[in-house]
Amino acid sequence: MKAVTIVHDLVVAMLAGGLATASVAAFILFDRAPSKEIAGQIGQTIFEIVGRGTFALALVLLACRLILARGDDPRVKRRAAMVMTALIVVVAAVIALWVTPALGEIWREGRHAEDGSGLAGADKEAFMARHGLGSAGYLVLILTSMGLIAMRAVDRA
Repeated sequence: MKAVTIVHDLVVAMLAGGLATASVAAFILFDRAPSKEIAGQIGQTIFEIVGRGTFALALVLLACRLILARGDDPRVKRRAAMVMTALIVVVAAVIALWVTPALGEIWREGRHAEDGSGLAGADKEAFMARHGLGSAGYLVLILTSMGLIAMRAVDRA
């Protein structure tokens, strides 16, 4: 059980910290890149990897949580942790299996502005709508992971 607890805690920390770091990096990328086109190419590649990695971590977290659910934790805490874990898995799946592939397709096949400002017209609108969904999803993942960290910290206190 100790090893599973360690893996659980590491995964939750990687989710919260890794996603927060990727978000900060994206802001810096779009601020500092020579053009929005270049930033978009790099950002799309990064978040395709981040999306899949996040989903893989979410599945590891679910496995850990299922094993830990057999422990001595109070029933309310177990349920809360399981609900939070399920939310993480569902949101990560939506991002990895639907949002990110849709963004990639729009980015690759969409009309790009000639001035290097990225996508143009209806393609930009479609991209930004899904991008907003993905951003909201990543925020939910960060906050829910932080909630799991807080639950464990309260236990230790």
